[in-house]
Amino acid sequence: MDDLKKSAEKLDGIVLSIQRKIRARLHNELSQGIITIPQFHVLTYLLDQGEAIMVELARFLQVSASAITSIVDNLVKMGMVERHFSPEDRRIVLVSLTRKGKEIITRIQREFRELLENILEKFTPKEREKFLQLSEKMERLL
Repeated sequence: MDDLKKSAEKLDGIVLSIQRKIRARLHNELSQGIITIPQFHVLTYLLDQGEAIMVELARFLQVSASAITSIVDNLVKMGMVERHFSPEDRRIVLVSLTRKGKEIITRIQREFRELLENILEKFTPKEREKFLQLSEKMERLL
């Protein structure tokens, strides 16, 4: 097997291991399986944007309309988001965070950032800079 394939396999294993370890170290709804990763992304998007139409959410998550409907339905049942009609066009359904949803996603983000800070403080400043540069490059390439 060539070096590129070996590197890809090694990175695959590292990424999966990092995901498992992060979830194990968090003590919130995401790590306990109460909130799924797609639901987490919807909540984060809504926290950043305020509200969104379903098509916007589907495009952001790169999922079908039926998939985003299912994700949002479950978040509505959990009391984390609410749907309402656009005042300009009642055919458009908007989704926004409830107080509960905002509290939960804010807490998850805070806990996750604290975990990252604890990890990054073990890097030297040069290592942090290089790690962030490479991570940004990978994100751009995706």
